[in-house]
Amino acid sequence: MVLCVLILQRLLWTIFSHYFLHFILDSRRQHRDKMTLIVNLETF
Repeated sequence: MVLCVLILQRLLWTIFSHYFLHFILDSRRQHRDKMTLIVNLETF
């Protein structure tokens, strides 16, 4: 039972950290994409 809970915690933490890091990197990338998109629209 205890082992099951530990494995579950570990799994949740892994998923959470992965998504959290991905979200931070993705938001940064989206911000950069928006800036380049604005620049592209201006040069159009």
